[in-house]
Amino acid sequence: MKNNLLIIDLNNLLIVSISVRRAMHWKGKSTTGISGFLDLMCAYINKWELTDIIVTLDSPPYKRRDLFPEYKLKNKSNLIEESKFKAINEGRKQIKELLDIMNISVLEYKGLEADDVIAEIVNNYHTKYDNLIIASGDSDLIQLLKWDNIIIQKTKDRLYTKEDFKKDFPDIKVEDWYKILSIAGTHNNIKGISGIAIKTAVKNFKINENYWKDMLMIYPELNLYSKLIKLPYEKINDLEIKKPNFSTRNIEAYLRKNYGINLKLFALEAFSILEKI
Repeated sequence: MKNNLLIIDLNNLLIVSISVRRAMHWKGKSTTGISGFLDLMCAYINKWELTDIIVTLDSPPYKRRDLFPEYKLKNKSNLIEESKFKAINEGRKQIKELLDIMNISVLEYKGLEADDVIAEIVNNYHTKYDNLIIASGDSDLIQLLKWDNIIIQKTKDRLYTKEDFKKDFPDIKVEDWYKILSIAGTHNNIKGISGIAIKTAVKNFKINENYWKDMLMIYPELNLYSKLIKLPYEKINDLEIKKPNFSTRNIEAYLRKNYGINLKLFALEAFSILEKI
């Protein structure tokens, strides 16, 4: 059996689940988030021979705003409608309670993002597992594909690896990805350099080995942008990884009592596999 670690970005999976699923309720409580999360987690458990699972969370207010107050500020393009926002908050609370029953580590550090925590886990544990699977669709995490055993589970059916990166950007090093994003801009209100998209930045990196140094001289704001984008934002010294406890009886009883959820609909065998670890 392989020694694999699944790292879940809870907010990312929760937002995706609620965005694509029809609203579900039980006794006045929204169960859309916890149902969607269970569906995805069980799918990943069945897909990978897992040894451990870690869940990560954003913990605002973000330290990056000390340098860049506009960081991740909401605008019309990224506002979540009120009903979904409520379902996300409710789902997050429900899932954290469930994860506590499973004794799964939920790691969040004041002022840091889930991406920072994921980066620290990867940096510290990439030699201790056969594979580290990151369940998140965030493009910033591509910069973590420095090792061959890092796999990004972008969606339920789509993986992204170092080999995929090489195919997409054969002339770019993974270590330079944060520089590309600094120039092209990201979804976190980092605008980048006007008129230069990812395709153009990649092309310029290919034809000019001093492109990054030249750009820094012309656009000193890139020093700030790269500081905001490069992962992790700061080192985390106290990563605490607990050994999960997958007692199907406890999980099934909790879900049925609190949310009217039948675990068998979410692949009971997935948890039965992990119960034997």
